[in-house]
Amino acid sequence: MSGIRQYIRNLEYSLPVPLQRPLIRAVRESPYVLDYDASHSIFIHIPKTAGTSIGEAIYGHWVGHVPLSRFAAFDDRKFKSFFKFSFVRNPWDRLLSAFAHLKGGGEPLARREALWSERYLGNIESFEQFVLALRDGEFRSVIVGDVHFRPQLDWITLPGSERIAVDYLGRFESLEEDYSQVTHRLGIAGNLPMRKQTKRPRYRDAYSAEMSKIVEEIFRNDIERLGYDF
Repeated sequence: MSGIRQYIRNLEYSLPVPLQRPLIRAVRESPYVLDYDASHSIFIHIPKTAGTSIGEAIYGHWVGHVPLSRFAAFDDRKFKSFFKFSFVRNPWDRLLSAFAHLKGGGEPLARREALWSERYLGNIESFEQFVLALRDGEFRSVIVGDVHFRPQLDWITLPGSERIAVDYLGRFESLEEDYSQVTHRLGIAGNLPMRKQTKRPRYRDAYSAEMSKIVEEIFRNDIERLGYDF
């Protein structure tokens, strides 16, 4: 992502919606795709939470990573009336999954992802090295600023508010059950196909006590607000 696009992206997470509205409308396309209008729903696709499978199952295509604030900025009426939902994941597990993806863990990378990975993860040889490197404040800032690692609360709250602003929040850990709640609410049928399944050890096995503490420090708000533990 270029510098200006990253700057605008950061504004979407920090600038109050009324202030960001004219800027976002001027430089962004509307996030309200036809499928959202037809179903009166908004899916907030947090990276590495099974969002690819969910988007394809419900809307028939991949759904981009768009923060909740962009929907509020573009059309307040739709934002308030549409059914808004998202899925979250244990932060330790999600971090491992995102790292594996960006290091080429069996899934093709988009050009932006490949360039970003080469620049910031090119010299990282293991997950342990990656997590321990997060002790450095400058490196941590770069990593947490990327969409794959950004705190999950950033996606589902509005700037200046700590309130989770989606109508339904499912969990990766109870994916099928929670997905059925969404389809029931939308009045649709169908099972959830798993598009991206990778076999790797349990996430706990990838962490030392020191590594676990580092992640706990970085994603403390997600852990506490979303009710996760190691």
